[in-house]
Amino acid sequence: MADYAAMAIEGSRISVVVFSKNYASSRWCLDELVKIIECRQKIHQVVLPIFYDTDPSEVRKQTGSYAKAFDEHEEHFKEEMEKVNRWREALAQAGNLSGWGLNNEANGYEAELIKTVVNDVACKLGNKTLHVAKHPVGISCRVQGVISLLRGARNNVGIVGIHGIAGIGKTTIAKAVFNNLYSRFEGSSFLSDVKEISDKPNGLVELQERLLHDILKPNIWKISNVYEGMNLIEERFHRKNVLVVLDDVDKREQVEALMGERCWFGDGSKIIVVTKNKHLLTEMEVDGMYHAMELDPYQSLQLFSLHAFRETRPAKDYEELSEKVVDYYKGLPLALKILGSHLSIRDKAGWKIDIAHWQNIPHDDIQAKLRVSFDALDVDSSEIFLDIACFFVRKDKDYVADIVGERYGCHPEVSFRALIGRSLIAINNSLWMHDIVREMGREIIRQRSRNNPGNCSRIVLPKDAHIVLSKEMGTEAVEGLALDIQGSFSTKSFTKMKHLQLLQITGAVHLVGSYSLLPRELIWLYWPKCPLKSLPSDFHLSELVMLDMQGSKVQKLWKGTKSLVLLNLKGCNSLKSLPESMGSLKSLQTLKVDKCENLLSISELPTSRLLLSIDGCTSIERVSAPHCLSARGCRNLIEIQGNGWFFVYLDDCNNLSENSKMSLIQAANLSGWGLNNEANGYEAELIKRVVNDVACKLGNKTLHVAKHPVGISSKVRGVISLLKGARNNVGIVGIYGIAGIGKTTIAKAVFNNLYFEFEGNSFLSGVKEISDKPNGLVELQERLLHDILKPNVWKISNVYEGMNLIKERLHRKNVLVVLDDVDKREQVEALMGERCWFGDGSKIIIVTKNKHLLTEVEVDGMYHARGLDRNWSLQLFSLHAFRETRPEKDYEELSEKVVDYCKGLPLALEVLGSHLSIRDKAGWKIDIAHWQNIPYDDIQAKLRVSFDALDVDSSEIFLDIACFFVGKDKDYVADIVGARYGCHPEVAFRALIGRSLIAIDTKNRNSLWMHDIVRKMGREIIRQRSRNHPGNCSRIVLPKDAYTVLSKEMGTDAVEGLALDVQGSFSTKSFTKMRRLQLIQITGAHLAGSYSLLPRDLIWLCWPECPLKSLPSDFHIGELVILVMQGSKVRKLWKGTKSNGAKLFPMSVKVSFDRNSTKHSWIKRVPLIELEELLQGVEELELNVERLESSLIRELPKLKIIMLKNHRKIFCYR
Repeated sequence: MADYAAMAIEGSRISVVVFSKNYASSRWCLDELVKIIECRQKIHQVVLPIFYDTDPSEVRKQTGSYAKAFDEHEEHFKEEMEKVNRWREALAQAGNLSGWGLNNEANGYEAELIKTVVNDVACKLGNKTLHVAKHPVGISCRVQGVISLLRGARNNVGIVGIHGIAGIGKTTIAKAVFNNLYSRFEGSSFLSDVKEISDKPNGLVELQERLLHDILKPNIWKISNVYEGMNLIEERFHRKNVLVVLDDVDKREQVEALMGERCWFGDGSKIIVVTKNKHLLTEMEVDGMYHAMELDPYQSLQLFSLHAFRETRPAKDYEELSEKVVDYYKGLPLALKILGSHLSIRDKAGWKIDIAHWQNIPHDDIQAKLRVSFDALDVDSSEIFLDIACFFVRKDKDYVADIVGERYGCHPEVSFRALIGRSLIAINNSLWMHDIVREMGREIIRQRSRNNPGNCSRIVLPKDAHIVLSKEMGTEAVEGLALDIQGSFSTKSFTKMKHLQLLQITGAVHLVGSYSLLPRELIWLYWPKCPLKSLPSDFHLSELVMLDMQGSKVQKLWKGTKSLVLLNLKGCNSLKSLPESMGSLKSLQTLKVDKCENLLSISELPTSRLLLSIDGCTSIERVSAPHCLSARGCRNLIEIQGNGWFFVYLDDCNNLSENSKMSLIQAANLSGWGLNNEANGYEAELIKRVVNDVACKLGNKTLHVAKHPVGISSKVRGVISLLKGARNNVGIVGIYGIAGIGKTTIAKAVFNNLYFEFEGNSFLSGVKEISDKPNGLVELQERLLHDILKPNVWKISNVYEGMNLIKERLHRKNVLVVLDDVDKREQVEALMGERCWFGDGSKIIIVTKNKHLLTEVEVDGMYHARGLDRNWSLQLFSLHAFRETRPEKDYEELSEKVVDYCKGLPLALEVLGSHLSIRDKAGWKIDIAHWQNIPYDDIQAKLRVSFDALDVDSSEIFLDIACFFVGKDKDYVADIVGARYGCHPEVAFRALIGRSLIAIDTKNRNSLWMHDIVRKMGREIIRQRSRNHPGNCSRIVLPKDAYTVLSKEMGTDAVEGLALDVQGSFSTKSFTKMRRLQLIQITGAHLAGSYSLLPRDLIWLCWPECPLKSLPSDFHIGELVILVMQGSKVRKLWKGTKSNGAKLFPMSVKVSFDRNSTKHSWIKRVPLIELEELLQGVEELELNVERLESSLIRELPKLKIIMLKNHRKIFCYR
């Protein structure tokens, strides 16, 4: 085996071995396997086998094709039997490892197996990566672009720059690249906010210390000055292979202090510099520059939708509005993110108002981000930027250079480089500027003279231009004017605009009066489709540099002006000739008379380096070419005279003389590119890119920790430190603290950090809640076994059987288990009993509010989850209130008051921050004054402010979720509340998510999640409305209240929802007065009496394990939308005629039955007519059975979608 292969294996964290039938015949493969098993034993490398077209036992015992291969090896290596024995031993060990089989795991589908493997490997690699983005849309191809540049670096130490405008996603790309690569280096460091930190006293020293610590870790580095730091970096890193990212660099000295010269780092090191300043990268002589560009329209809509709707597509009825926003903010991730988040809590009317407003004024948040690039410019560059923003976007670079060069007396290229370097413009022959950047430039001008447009330096908006001209409000401040308006205006309006140099007339404007009143300093006049037949003789144009009158009615030209550089008369069909005076225009560089179809001749032209374009001039026969000529489509052209550059399509010029044609052909020596030359044809490189891209798209499968995991790192390290310090073979650590302090968040983050180091893992959430249910502890035991052993569906009869099974199956396994929200000793005893239940090296984490419980369990260590410190608190609050890490200006003092009040409680900071994010300053003051009267320990009262700010539908839906639907599928709940309130549930869901009252758990089938405290708050709100009379509560959830109301027949019209999680028999008379009851959940009760007494407005009936053999014929469920009867004894759905059947809403009906008996004749005995009655309008039917006669289903013409769990087929009907 080659040395490089051995080194590669040693340097890997995970080895994936693919065993095929012919694997054992390769000595190379067997040598590698021996090395891999050696690394597994010595450095605990994770080894994952794939049994492609062979069986593990064949590998383990060397039978079948493996036996034949070893017969040959033993014959060939008679003198080296020790080597053969090592191969056998390696195969025996590998065959014993758990992995994947092509047929077992993926039913023979290779693509499915690849997904499974990539996903599992990604999980095992762990989640030590940087947070890239909440929604990393379109990031994969950008990451590959940067990685490609890094790979192509010719120097031993590769340096690549990422540049682009503010908000385009440079840092996001850099983080994603870092996450992709850091594990391949001996050390790595991502230095963020280089500009901000370096501006602080000793900021560069702080960055140097961070760099040394990130890569060398053990020491706390203390550096006296920058020069000492530079020496230390070179001394310690010059032999190390490292990855370093310098983010938000804006000065050369920052780079010099942190990476000096390439020789500071070992061979193979890679440095990434992220900056807005492209010029800085040029100075550094980087190996490659990646220009971070905007997202394409599809990606833009997806990113915007994820922030606005929490979906990848716009909500119904919002498509057109969404496309307007996306079209306006063309691909700028920052804009799409901020505006999407802003609009997510606005109604449709608010959307329309905001979109109309944004057409003229950029969104403040975005502008603040982008303005930093403008503020750093010198005077000339900033003025040129404003000129471009107002007049010259998409204009030719040289065209603009001539104008601004004359206007400011500077070298335009210097300013262009500055603007390109800061990503405010881009140049691809023409000048490009992102729409948002352009609007920012225009807003800067507007802010300088808010109340008087006549004082603005540049007037662009049509309404402003109309006011200034019609009211003669122009002043000396005006330097540029765009007239994209209609109407007749007096030339007197220009009298005071003595410094006007840029004039653009693109509307149907008619100027009345003497043109001598127009300013004499005009440099640029852009007047396409000018209605004048000639420019007036009293129009003073002595300073004019650019005259652009394409498509005009002009018939004859004036004598001209000595300063003229460009004259554009394209499409002026009334023009027949050019005056002889053209020869005197010594400064003229470009003359465009394209498509002047009646132009017969061109007189003598200046001998300067002139570009003459006569494309489409079909009447011209001869031309004396200047320095450069373009003559395409000149079908009557006979002769070209001159020795310049010619751009001619010979096929268009049929009459051109043979001499002229031969001269042109001989001059042509064109170079180009071939697809094969540039693509290189390397399949292996393509495969690498595909695998990387797939890995990026698959993402990691870790637990969701928090939207903003502020201050979590030190807490995670604290818990891990306790786990590592555990003296027992099986370490047990407890996390305790008050409600809402973030115990579960810490546990999830620790789990994400560690789970890949173990053979198996399980995070059991909601232990308290689940264990309180009938057979809840058994359910938790089944979950624990399934999480770790996976292949089997575990069915346990009782807790004691479960305890024995856990001990039997896990006592040799090295596992990580988290028990979250534990409150009783018996929960611990049922799930982890004694330490000997688990293999050596296992770790158990118990999360609880009860410190005393941890003492009883005799844990190895206890971590007290405390409140966040002041800085972390302010940061977490600001992220929810302002979507920034710091408060906005003028809100600092108010923010600090809220932070002081919340005293480090993350839940309170999150909920109150989300609430205040949509309040104005006066609202902040009112709320803060109100909170001062609420005791600190009354968390629910603090959080109530978010509930009180909801609209009526959203507040009622919140209460429904708090009482009945936590953990339920989002769409399932949407169907119920949509029918219940006649609203669009998604709007309410967005409002609740925006206020941090609920979350959608995408890792758990899009189920609704709510913090325990928030749920209790919702239930307490209901209870407080009728403290002494539970029968007057809108929703009855507590078993004791439900028992009281039913047994004493205390129900009233107020009751809308009822959970019967009680044992006993109750009379249906108890429901007589509950006429508005719409939600019933029955999990233990028996109802006696006539079902006609039950309410007729029922929308949701959840009755698992219903003891009835059929629903009574007098049970009126005409309004029912959702019927759930899983595990029931039902044999017949219900009796009765069609008129008494269910009025099931076609929009969203899910009927679920689950039959556990071995015989399924019951389904056959259901008369077809009754099934048809039940299923009238039903779109989804869930039948959880093992066998079912498909002929029965085929006879149901109204059924559109049929999902059959545990059935071998899925039927789809339309």
